[in-house]
Amino acid sequence: MCEAVSTLLVGSAAVPGGAAATSGIIGSAGLVSPIFTVGASLAGLGLSAVGAAQEADSKNAAADAQSKIAANNAKIAENEARYAEGVADRNAQVKRRQTAQLIGTQRAAMGASGAVVDQGSFMDITLDTAQQGDLDALALLEEGDRAAWRARGNADNFSAQSDVYAKSKTSPLASVTGSLLQGAGQIGSNWYRMTKKS
Repeated sequence: MCEAVSTLLVGSAAVPGGAAATSGIIGSAGLVSPIFTVGASLAGLGLSAVGAAQEADSKNAAADAQSKIAANNAKIAENEARYAEGVADRNAQVKRRQTAQLIGTQRAAMGASGAVVDQGSFMDITLDTAQQGDLDALALLEEGDRAAWRARGNADNFSAQSDVYAKSKTSPLASVTGSLLQGAGQIGSNWYRMTKKS
């Protein structure tokens, strides 16, 4: 019985039609035929193509998420720049008001003493106070400009990152095509080697 089964599997003429029935799968030497091997390889190639498409989709989803995060960080950095400019502008305005109030207080004190406030050393004091107040206001504006410049630099970097992530996406079709071409080349190479030996 075992001998009959083994004879059938190797396609021996001892079983009528045995060789014809099994020659597509088992060769005369008992080896798997090239056609069967190619069929199995094609099935594997199909699975590989599906895997390539899923991997591309997964990578694209991750790239989309990273791109959105970077774009959001760019918006936050730009808001920080505008906030820094706004704070500096308000601080400069406050400084100028304080300077004007100080000058008013100085002039009132000078006037109460009977001095002429718009001449001589009294006028110099008023001008010095005004100049120092203006310098302080300008320093506050410059500080805000520097903070805004740094924040906008960060915004530019985040925008560039967002673009890089967006451009790193790949087409699932291209991934599948690449996978199929690579697999087809391998199948062709295997087919050539197997048929050349036979």
